[in-house]
Amino acid sequence: MFSNRPTKKQLRKDHEEKIASFLAHGGTIQSVPPGASSLIDGNYNNRHIRLERPHKTRTAIPEVVAAIEARRTANKKVAKPTKQVSRHKSLRKVVLDDFGEPVRVIWTNH
Repeated sequence: MFSNRPTKKQLRKDHEEKIASFLAHGGTIQSVPPGASSLIDGNYNNRHIRLERPHKTRTAIPEVVAAIEARRTANKKVAKPTKQVSRHKSLRKVVLDDFGEPVRVIWTNH
């Protein structure tokens, strides 16, 4: 259903064969200096570049950052310290059935 894609080596060989065939049938390759294709009347084609406009006035950053930080710290809830239970007081106890097989494990505070 799908054919295998040609490898880079195969593509390179195919291109070289096409170029050799083109040159063998009288074709010539013209060398173009860098940037020549984008020159219009001796100038670079800058039509795609937007016209420069003056920058809009911008808000000073330190005051904005300070205002944001002040709002964030004012709305922040104070975290209460959690009470930690010492693991040294807890003991693991295995509950056995009538035949002495383990059924489950429970933790006790003794």
